[in-house]
Amino acid sequence: MNPIMSRETLQTEELVYAPAVLILSEDLYPRKLEVVREYIQNASDAIDAYSAVADELEDETELQIKVSIQGRSLLIFDNGIGMDGEDVSKLRRIAYSEKKAGKEAGYKGIGRLAGIAVAQKLKISSTSYGDAKLHHFEFRAQDMREDVSEKKKQTIQETASQVIERHTTLWDDEIDPKEHYTIVEMRGISKNCQDLLEVKVLKEYIGEVAPVEFSREFSWGAKISQKIRQNVPDYSPKRIYLSTGDGDRVRVFKPFVDEMGIAEPQFIDVDDPANPNDVLAYCWYASKGQSILNKTRPVGRIFTVDGGDTDERQRFAGLVYKLFGFSIGDRTLPLRSLWPKSSPRALWFTGEIHIIDKDVLPTTDRSDFVETEARRRLYNAASNAIPAHLNRLAQRISDDRKAFDDSTKTRDKFKELKDKLQNGEV
Repeated sequence: MNPIMSRETLQTEELVYAPAVLILSEDLYPRKLEVVREYIQNASDAIDAYSAVADELEDETELQIKVSIQGRSLLIFDNGIGMDGEDVSKLRRIAYSEKKAGKEAGYKGIGRLAGIAVAQKLKISSTSYGDAKLHHFEFRAQDMREDVSEKKKQTIQETASQVIERHTTLWDDEIDPKEHYTIVEMRGISKNCQDLLEVKVLKEYIGEVAPVEFSREFSWGAKISQKIRQNVPDYSPKRIYLSTGDGDRVRVFKPFVDEMGIAEPQFIDVDDPANPNDVLAYCWYASKGQSILNKTRPVGRIFTVDGGDTDERQRFAGLVYKLFGFSIGDRTLPLRSLWPKSSPRALWFTGEIHIIDKDVLPTTDRSDFVETEARRRLYNAASNAIPAHLNRLAQRISDDRKAFDDSTKTRDKFKELKDKLQNGEV
């Protein structure tokens, strides 16, 4: 490590005061489920890193991520590259990261401590291949919160590093040097974070935001996956499993299934207007389907699924951005960034916009992209390619549906007239 950079980083950290740690943890994740996304991003990067060397190590182990609910605790395991003792000790550092922007899903370093926002205690244990030690890091988050609050009342000011040092512990255990994994344990999940312990909620959330495969229960899944693999260089879906304390384990897939009644998907290349050979993003989309003339055809209505209120039924309506397979923002972001004005017909479709241009970087909270020339280029190109295409298609769907409805009414009238003639009523 560069010693000059190390001193500069440490000097910067000394300017961060203890209350900032609370603000960072509490305000960065308004929706607490996003904490799970942060750790799955880290796990995904670790698996990608290990995949690059697995052949050299002659290791054919299935690489996977496991999310486990155990009482009021949530555990996230991956058997990726793992961390050595130095890496684990750096967990005490505020927003420290050696990840590279544009090459890994997460890169700002803040998410490693995300668990302190939702749990009384955060524990991270990790080892890398060839390391005979399992390295542990424990952060007593609830004790820290109480400590900081009490110091604030007493007008005692401390740096974040001082407080973190006092409320964290590092230690090692012996382990088989062939092991390589990381386990994140969030112990004592807060009562206001109940979604983190709900199997159904977690499963759908992970399927929506994480880089997972389509289910075999979705007939169009294989076609979409093939097209994405052909057009998105970094497409790398992960095996993610969700298990509960009673032993049930399910593999997590994207939430699309045939029961949703989805018409055949279509695809759009988002080319850079200044360089048509440069593809900035790749989009797949589909609409609700209806059997017309013995074929499932698109129908013109908002994309809905089973659910309670309107928002729940429309939760998959619209497109969502994907970067390294992870969702950026929700399904309102493309509406706000690509359509010049409100367009209800945009909600007739569901789908994903996979970002290929890795100069496009996410904001810290992953709600948008950092305002750069790359983002401007992406938004301009996508706004030229996607809305016009979908608007034209929506109009054609509407016209076709009207023609079908009109022909159905005419047919029914002829049938009614025929029946009257046969019955001598005319």
